[in-house]
Amino acid sequence: MGRKVCALLEEEKLSGADMNRALRPYWPSLWRLAARGHYYNTQQPIREAPRIPEHVFRPPIPPMSEGGFTLSFARGDSNDLSIFLSFPGQRAPQYPLGRYLLVAEFRAMLAALDPETPMPGWKGKYFFGFRIERGKETEFSFRARDNGITFALSAKEWKAVRELFRRAWEIRDVPLAWDGLVLEYGGL
Repeated sequence: MGRKVCALLEEEKLSGADMNRALRPYWPSLWRLAARGHYYNTQQPIREAPRIPEHVFRPPIPPMSEGGFTLSFARGDSNDLSIFLSFPGQRAPQYPLGRYLLVAEFRAMLAALDPETPMPGWKGKYFFGFRIERGKETEFSFRARDNGITFALSAKEWKAVRELFRRAWEIRDVPLAWDGLVLEYGGL
């Protein structure tokens, strides 16, 4: 697609201002395409130099809970955002989802494995998830491909985790950081 756009632009002989006007509605899509291509080639997101020095304090994003599960957020350089999913219980595990690519895929898996639809499984690059019927109960499991750690949740717990992630993206600072990451990675 990029070559076709370049060929079209060379044929049209538009001035810079005319080209900007013609392409303005498509800039977000073109930027994501360019950022995605850059990431695939370099394995690095496109990052601007920080406008605010990194040592300037950014307030933490408060953790949030749903059905005994807790999401905690850790900010990194630039827009980086790491997420930790804590399970219920006194000595329950905290599962680090890592940064953008892992979180994006985990969110896609949560959305795809809807308890109200019969989709049996979901496969991605970093995770796979599946539904199991045990008698009258439905169980959802997810596994990280790189380490094999698997968690099984009841349908009620799965819904709580889905709701927790949905609510997290309603907090002002989470979508702000996330939208910046989408631009840097091209929405992979």
